[in-house]
Amino acid sequence: MYICLCNALCDQSIGRAIDSGVDEPEGVYAALGCAPVCGRCKPMIGDMIRERSEGNDLIGRGAPGSVGLEAAPAPAE
Repeated sequence: MYICLCNALCDQSIGRAIDSGVDEPEGVYAALGCAPVCGRCKPMIGDMIRERSEGNDLIGRGAPGSVGLEAAPAPAE
């Protein structure tokens, strides 16, 4: 999922930057060879950093406030 439209940064590339030790949004941009443009993604990147530092993955793992990427359970028959 795209987090930063200005720089075409997706959650996977941002996650890899965070996993490499980056601990602030500006560091994510630098690690990915870009710079913030409009800044609307900075809060989400900050949330991702915070969640990963706590051992959780904000995107795709059903964390509160995340966008669920898992398949919905089948309806009961």
